[in-house]
Amino acid sequence: MSRSAERAMIVGAFAAPLALAMALRLLGGPPGPSSAFAQDEWGDEPAPIAPALFKPNDNELKAAAYAASKRNEPIGPAPLLYPKAAAAERAPAPAAAPADPTPTLTVNSIMAGRGGAMATVNGKLRRVGDEVAPGWKVSAIDPVEGTVTVAHADGREVVGRRAGR
Repeated sequence: MSRSAERAMIVGAFAAPLALAMALRLLGGPPGPSSAFAQDEWGDEPAPIAPALFKPNDNELKAAAYAASKRNEPIGPAPLLYPKAAAAERAPAPAAAPADPTPTLTVNSIMAGRGGAMATVNGKLRRVGDEVAPGWKVSAIDPVEGTVTVAHADGREVVGRRAGR
């Protein structure tokens, strides 16, 4: 079987049901009224059943009278409303700690490069001008001596030596 014959069979398999549906629609004509009617086959609606008359017993009458007598009495304070708690006294603020204590420096290595000297201080690579601790900056790195000088803004200085020297 040739390829064109196969394609014709496939197209025919899909087109045949469509052609059949279109032919039935054309032959069937326009849709007409349905066979269902909009009228009640059962006749008139049945009359509703009258509810049984309720007659309370003596205990129910006493309970209703008690509830009616309590209805006009004031309820009292709300059970879930709590008074505001008194404000707690504040403790005096502790004495201020000395500002910027001297940092502990651990100099692991010092390297000289084109951009200037670098040092590993407290496990991080630092250059001159980098902050080592709050308020403390690297002011000098000496690769020959193996020292790193850290200065505070108030003028204090700390010199750290490379480990193993």
